[in-house]
Amino acid sequence: GREHTGRIRTVFPAVAVETRSVRAEAIVPNPGYRLKPGFYASVRVPLAADPRALVVPRSALVRREGMENVFVLNGDRVKLVPVQTGLDAGDKIEVLAGLTPHDLVVVAGADTLRDGDRVSVRG
Repeated sequence: GREHTGRIRTVFPAVAVETRSVRAEAIVPNPGYRLKPGFYASVRVPLAADPRALVVPRSALVRREGMENVFVLNGDRVKLVPVQTGLDAGDKIEVLAGLTPHDLVVVAGADTLRDGDRVSVRG
């Protein structure tokens, strides 16, 4: 019967078909330690689309040395660029820092590339 406000840290991409529910991880202040492990909650999540948000397909992300990166096209070569990610919407990831709206990002085969590799653009 109490209301608590928090911040969603992670939304896991799998959806339970039977219940149409998703698993999420939230950070909720817990003064007085009233929230206990194993508690369940009903959650309201205000969602607002940000038309200025930069998003990339999950397939574009490359994890190297513990950091999230993408490959950006630089002429006929690729450059490994570290990025700071934000909201995770399953197959799309928000990029908070590291890219500009004009960057051309490799979205297929990125995990096989190395910084400076020569590529050809299709499509």
